[in-house]
Amino acid sequence: MSDNRKSSGYVVSCPKCGKVHQKSITTESIIVCSRCGYEYYLYLKNGVYLGLPASQVDDSQLFGKVRMFASTLDSLFQPEAACQEKRM
Repeated sequence: MSDNRKSSGYVVSCPKCGKVHQKSITTESIIVCSRCGYEYYLYLKNGVYLGLPASQVDDSQLFGKVRMFASTLDSLFQPEAACQEKRM
């Protein structure tokens, strides 16, 4: 992944072969690489990028923990949210 956030967002590429699949600001999807066939889960939101092999996503317990971890990271990187929590 690259931090090219001009007008199109982040560049999402295959973690195995590097083929660029999309440019996005946010996504949560399972991607199958058209070049090498690698299948992976991708979570991208507010600069938080998590990628896992799709086979690990089948375990619902692990998937729930990964999503919770991603949302926690997302909230840590939002300074407005941190300021609001401190005021309460």
